[in-house]
Amino acid sequence: MLLLLCIGSLALLVPAGSMAADAADDTDSGPLLPAEPAPPATPQDTPEADDNDADADAASASGAPMNLERLHDLLLRIDPALQRDSNVWQFRLRGRQMITVADANADRMRIMSPVIESGELDEALMFRLLQANFDSALDARYAVANDVLWSVFIHPLSPLDEQQLSSGVFQTFTAAATFGTLFSSGMFIYGGGDSNEELEQLQQELDALLKPTI
Repeated sequence: MLLLLCIGSLALLVPAGSMAADAADDTDSGPLLPAEPAPPATPQDTPEADDNDADADAASASGAPMNLERLHDLLLRIDPALQRDSNVWQFRLRGRQMITVADANADRMRIMSPVIESGELDEALMFRLLQANFDSALDARYAVANDVLWSVFIHPLSPLDEQQLSSGVFQTFTAAATFGTLFSSGMFIYGGGDSNEELEQLQQELDALLKPTI
């Protein structure tokens, strides 16, 4: 079953039922994208990548406000196979479906990842999500729209910087990935086990990809 989600002029087909497991086993059970992305490219791989990174870094160094083109250049570092339709970007992070939407006129942006069909949520689980929104989801949030439960990060567009974008992508990803277990954005994890190390590695990878080089 596929759910039709409309964001502006873009219609997305989101797979129902399999979304929560999408990143758990890193398999592709119902992609938003038509094919798996290529391995992450480094800035020196292509002249275009050099130009994109130089533009984004120059904007960062000058303290220029975030805009759609600079946001595009930064997201391209995370997934060189990302797809853009005007102000909507679709990309993948460790197999999970990610969507970024920005509105320059409203000066807002959001990062989203589909989790599960909202019809599968019972009252107890909805209550647990509200608890998580208060104390463990932090800058990300669990929210329902178009019959889908999403993890969402919402922020003003123009003051957004590389560190905030990195954090937003990380928290959105982690809140979706920990649905049903920790219900956490991953910023604060306590106790033993491997979760801290895995999440710290992902955050470091994102920071390195988006960090200005000048």
